[in-house]
Amino acid sequence: MDPADLEQIRHAFSCQTAVSDQQGRRLDDVLEVLRGITEQVTQLSLHQPLPRIPVGPTPPAPDPPADPPVSASFREPRVQHPELFRGELGKCREFLMKCDIVFRMQPSSFASDPCKIAFIMSSLGGDAARV
Repeated sequence: MDPADLEQIRHAFSCQTAVSDQQGRRLDDVLEVLRGITEQVTQLSLHQPLPRIPVGPTPPAPDPPADPPVSASFREPRVQHPELFRGELGKCREFLMKCDIVFRMQPSSFASDPCKIAFIMSSLGGDAARV
């Protein structure tokens, strides 16, 4: 092999390594932003408005009507799942909001954080799935 060819190969490999390192750093940045947004969404969803506490005596509340029996065929509403999130920063907020809608509309299906995490991870594609 010609030494000039070998030097070109070394140079090309060096350039590819630099590009790969740069992309790895960018992916790390995207992942950090995604984690921050996920934490913000979680914190916002935990904050529920506090009920008003009446001042003074209150009349007794009437008995609530009996709840209809829940049949074994009860199903949570169907909700369209978000498209795969491929790591585009401009689409992150929309993806997380759609995931939150799914979680709120199907609470028994997503009753725990591990269930929610598994759903989000299964909805990742492209660069976002490789992190």
